[in-house]
Amino acid sequence: MANFLRLFLSSAVGVSITLNAFAKDLDVAFGQNRPPFIFQESGKWKGLEVDIVQEALSYKGHSIRSSAHMVNRRLEIAVAQMDYDAAAGVQYIDDGTFYSNSFVTYINYAISRAGEGVVINSIQDLTKYKPAAWQNAYRNLGSEFVKYYGPESDGDYLKDYMEFGNQEAQNAFFWAGRANVIIVDKFIFLWYRKQLANQYNTGVDLVFHKIFPKETSYQVNFRDKNLRDDFNEGLQFLRESGRYQQLFDQYIQ
Repeated sequence: MANFLRLFLSSAVGVSITLNAFAKDLDVAFGQNRPPFIFQESGKWKGLEVDIVQEALSYKGHSIRSSAHMVNRRLEIAVAQMDYDAAAGVQYIDDGTFYSNSFVTYINYAISRAGEGVVINSIQDLTKYKPAAWQNAYRNLGSEFVKYYGPESDGDYLKDYMEFGNQEAQNAFFWAGRANVIIVDKFIFLWYRKQLANQYNTGVDLVFHKIFPKETSYQVNFRDKNLRDDFNEGLQFLRESGRYQQLFDQYIQ
């Protein structure tokens, strides 16, 4: 019995050492200023993207050794040209790196207050109202939106259309009643609804008009294929266990 116990413990220690030998500490690049996906608070970077990446990596014992936050054009080359192990919040390009499954998805809506009788069944219907969008929204919202609100668009309705480089300002503009429609990702909207509740009456009923043709998904790319595969396994576990939704909920509830 004693010999069996010693053999069992020896085997267990061996397995532990083997697993730990494959665990990696990674240098990871993130974007910046896309709350609640990624944002800075009290000098510390945080957000849903950080949470998901940390927990998906930890599923196989990996951790983030250091992180950097950069604009999109640098984020896109962080792994291929800047020596980072991974970059979160990118879209696939053929650069020789290894891309994960989608880990966050932006779902854009036209949102109105239910009590104002706004009826929107198409992008053309937006021209009847005062919509507020983010800067250069036409790049992400499809060809029909480009037709009415792109750089070459022309019409009297454009005087009632506003774009914002700062999405907090965009959301405040809507809640102040200066726009009767806001065009925004649903999760970003719900986060700002919570953040602005002390300044505006954000408790009113809303209508989410789903008029935009596609969702926008982002991935994590890796220098190492095995790390990408480990991340995908961890991401799948987060989704199947319900932890993924819990991470979302903590920012909007």
